[in-house]
Amino acid sequence: MRTDAGARRRRAALGVIVVALWLAAPVLMWLQAHDAATRIAPAEVQMDRVQLVEWVEAVTAPAALALRWEVPHSVLSPAAGRVQEVLVAPGDVLENGTEMLLVNNRTIVAFAAEVPFFRPLSYLDDGSDAAALNEMLATMGLESSPGDVVTARTVRGIKALDHRLGGGRGGGTFDPTWIAFLPSDGETVESVHTGVGDAVAIDAEIVGLRPSVESATLVDAESAPHADDGSLEAGSAAGNGRADDSMATAMPIPPDSHVELPDGTKLDIDDSGNVTDASIGAVTSASQPGDVSTAVRIVTPPSVGSVLAPAGAIYVDTRGNQCMIRATAAQGGSTTPVRVTITGYTLGGVAVRSGDLSEGTWVVSRPGQTDRVTC
Repeated sequence: MRTDAGARRRRAALGVIVVALWLAAPVLMWLQAHDAATRIAPAEVQMDRVQLVEWVEAVTAPAALALRWEVPHSVLSPAAGRVQEVLVAPGDVLENGTEMLLVNNRTIVAFAAEVPFFRPLSYLDDGSDAAALNEMLATMGLESSPGDVVTARTVRGIKALDHRLGGGRGGGTFDPTWIAFLPSDGETVESVHTGVGDAVAIDAEIVGLRPSVESATLVDAESAPHADDGSLEAGSAAGNGRADDSMATAMPIPPDSHVELPDGTKLDIDDSGNVTDASIGAVTSASQPGDVSTAVRIVTPPSVGSVLAPAGAIYVDTRGNQCMIRATAAQGGSTTPVRVTITGYTLGGVAVRSGDLSEGTWVVSRPGQTDRVTC
């Protein structure tokens, strides 16, 4: 009887051990897998490897500017008469004092006055238009006076201007029909709407001006708006294309980087990703009326201690760290995940900094299973 009881106790103990092993098996398998993942078994890593190089030259990345254009302006005739000569052509830049037309033996010139001239001005007349007249005469190198009064010096300047434009030795009264109002100095002629022999009327459109870019926003090159993708709103005049605001989400500029046009012109970009007034003219010159975007590049100078690597070598672990896998040799050897900081971007690559990486270090160019690999 004692022998039977002992056998039963031994069988019961063996059963408990079997059950315990059966329950523990999944845990042991998980621990083994976790340890293997953390160590990165060679079978889990594609063996394509590259050597890192020191970042010694500036890198560039493509980007674009989403454009909005102003409504195009025109220059209107200040006088009526027969056109004898057209003195401007498409592409010409209209500056203060540019001669535009010869009408009835008098030359009409363009000027971006503070206010349009609207009345004759004579000795002792005053006002904002008198101030604009004095400024215009000074710009043209003629006698004038500071302030907003037509003085004796102003009258002498008026007489000299009258003679220059084809008039006689008049009585010194300024006639507003001599001057075509220019919206701003430096406008470019887009089209000419009159010709020799035409009868031109007061306020008839004689020149169409090239539209100017109203605003330009830095965006990713791949998401830049295009005229054929529905992001172009119809304007009230030709060339008045406007990129839809929803297509113009500003792109941040990496630290220490700058944006430049294809010809190397550096652009001033504010913290919101918009081109400032100081650079908007350069953007207009580099674009064609109706364009909804124009190509630019982001230039990042080299960062001390950084190396260049393929973009595919970077992965993000479960903790949100940016990582790369360092290898001890071009083939075989061991591999170790290391944490990196991205310091710049180039086409197809990244610049990174890490105390574990330097020029000549081998890294895995396309890591395999990294979902549980932390660095």
